[in-house]
Amino acid sequence: MKTVRSRAAKVSTTNDAEAWATAWLDAVVSGASTMSQRQLAVIKLRGGGLALVKKLARARGVHLVLLTDDKGSQLVAASMHPFKTLC
Repeated sequence: MKTVRSRAAKVSTTNDAEAWATAWLDAVVSGASTMSQRQLAVIKLRGGGLALVKKLARARGVHLVLLTDDKGSQLVAASMHPFKTLC
């Protein structure tokens, strides 16, 4: 029984993570957010990790970029338009 509970908890966590990441990216697709960002640490904790977010973004045509803020935290920004490096 212990293994079954563990698997059930893992499935629930995966579903919750996918729902969280999907809601974020769908807000970008719908135009509710022209550009939106999340901390990489939060994506790893709540969003199922960068691999899942990248997979969901590709399926929706969302562009992602990895940035570092002024405090040294890594951020992932999402947009329907490609990001450009200026200099």
